[in-house]
Amino acid sequence: MGVNESVLWGECQGSGKSPYQTIVDFTDIAFKCSCPSRKFPCKHGLGLLLYYERDRERFPNIEDAPNWVQEWQIARAARQEKKAPVAAAEEHPKAFEDSAAAARRHDRVTAGLVELKLWLCDLLRHGLADVSTKGYSYWDNIAARLIDAQAPGLARDLREMAGISSSGPGWQLRLLRQISLVHLLIEGYGNRSELPEPTVGDILNKIGWTVGKEDLSRLEPVNDHWFVVGQRIVEEDRLRARRTWLVGQASGRTAMLLHFAHGIAPFETIISTGDVVSGDIVYYPGANPLRAALNSYSIVEHGSLSRDGFSTLDDAIRDYSQAVCKNPWIERYPLFLNSVTPGLISGKLFVSDNECKMVPVALNYDRTWKLLALSGSRPIGIFAEWDGDAFWPLSIFDNGKAEPI
Repeated sequence: MGVNESVLWGECQGSGKSPYQTIVDFTDIAFKCSCPSRKFPCKHGLGLLLYYERDRERFPNIEDAPNWVQEWQIARAARQEKKAPVAAAEEHPKAFEDSAAAARRHDRVTAGLVELKLWLCDLLRHGLADVSTKGYSYWDNIAARLIDAQAPGLARDLREMAGISSSGPGWQLRLLRQISLVHLLIEGYGNRSELPEPTVGDILNKIGWTVGKEDLSRLEPVNDHWFVVGQRIVEEDRLRARRTWLVGQASGRTAMLLHFAHGIAPFETIISTGDVVSGDIVYYPGANPLRAALNSYSIVEHGSLSRDGFSTLDDAIRDYSQAVCKNPWIERYPLFLNSVTPGLISGKLFVSDNECKMVPVALNYDRTWKLLALSGSRPIGIFAEWDGDAFWPLSIFDNGKAEPI
């Protein structure tokens, strides 16, 4: 006989030639006996337990149980491990389904990224000059496989990269930069267990992993009066995406709401540039969180923005650089410039600050002339998205009042 902190055992002489090997597990009271009895627990197991309870001093304390005891413990632990997911599914079916679905998606994304990495290596092995001879299908095929791998955000990036080779001088450097960012994303996803949680949030968001409403509801909201400083709508394959930029009057924080609509269907949330919205905002996880969800809200009034923007272009770009250090996959970054003057140079639109620094502006023909007309050749405040190469103005500010461009 013997005992340790988890199990009790003994050999009991029965009617057979060899003693029966009897075991009792203390952790959740389980029995094992080598006798042929069909009763469970058998009389030998119950007898051993009662004997131990009556006279514990007769049982020596042995840390290392005999091999036949250890073998049963190992086999039992393996059976319990297999049953654990089933038990979890029965107790919390929704959570188990979500967890299992997430695991399956991670497997599909991983397989898709392995294929994408090989594709990128082949692209660079042939050289960037070879890319300019490829058609759209060259990029669309790998993008379609990423859709199958449930990485829609990355698929969109690949399709956008298809047009870089025809974007004018310097396209090789722009394409190499995008390829590098995609490679960095692949490596980040593969090593996400070693990265800070906010960075993992940026990686999943870039891949196209949607954060559910239940997950967002567990995050701390920011209550404020939010000034709508600009909106931009882009369209791709009959799906319209609207980015709405807000600035908190008290918190000073910037937030971006992203809404989608198919075809000519209206967007669910109806707010416009210049509105003041009172409500709670929850930021999506990230190292430099910008995207947010607007919970309950009400439109207060058309008001004026009291927050100051950047005085110089150098200050604005410096702020952008710090954000990219935290999240290198930023596509559009919000910048509010206090006093810049738009103007044309050789037919191209620029804005300049009071230090005579200039950056290019990306606008179509009609909006270019609207911006020039609204400024009247005088310095104005502009809220714009910066993509790393050019400004995309969304609104101008005069005495705190916003005017969409």
